[in-house]
Amino acid sequence: DSTPEVATEYLEEFEQKSLRELAFDVNSVVRDLSAVQKNDVGDAVNAVNYNDIQYSDYMALSLAKFFHSIDSPRAPYSSFVSHMLYGKWRHIRFDSLQKTILEILKSEY
Repeated sequence: DSTPEVATEYLEEFEQKSLRELAFDVNSVVRDLSAVQKNDVGDAVNAVNYNDIQYSDYMALSLAKFFHSIDSPRAPYSSFVSHMLYGKWRHIRFDSLQKTILEILKSEY
């Protein structure tokens, strides 16, 4: 089973199928945001490495904003409005989504 192990307190809004889908979406968006960031900032020293667990809290916040279609510096509306996953999870409470994303990141990176 490829379902990430996530603390049960954050699962009240997620079925196992949805959790697997969210984990897949998180990995897809991390890949896409990393590619966009490289194109935008090149090798800037202060760029956030989305694959670095030390930034997991910030990554979870950025990803939750992305999945709620909230404009942010790392995922500006103008760049991502046409992304098929932008706003996909806005039906889930923001805090539950952010905490679940954080658990997914910690289990996968």
